[in-house]
Amino acid sequence: MENKSQTRLDSLTSGEAVNHARTKATTNSEALRWRDLYKAAMVESDPAKVLDRVAAARAAMVLRQAELEKNRSGTLEERWELEEAISALEYWGKFSTK
Repeated sequence: MENKSQTRLDSLTSGEAVNHARTKATTNSEALRWRDLYKAAMVESDPAKVLDRVAAARAAMVLRQAELEKNRSGTLEERWELEEAISALEYWGKFSTK
């Protein structure tokens, strides 16, 4: 059973997803939204949607990294997880479009 958040993510276009990521990543309560977008990108099986999902997740990740640097916040675990997720996402984006 899909949750409402996932259903909403599925309905977003690339531009909407990037704007959604930017909006969500700027609020503290939604600061970890990049994880949801990352997971959506990694499980996307439709080749036509993969690049859009990767772009949305990447935008959220970059914003979160900037937020962590600016505020000197977050845990070491989150910073490490974010770096690993970015690497995996880049690989997935290249691999899934071949």
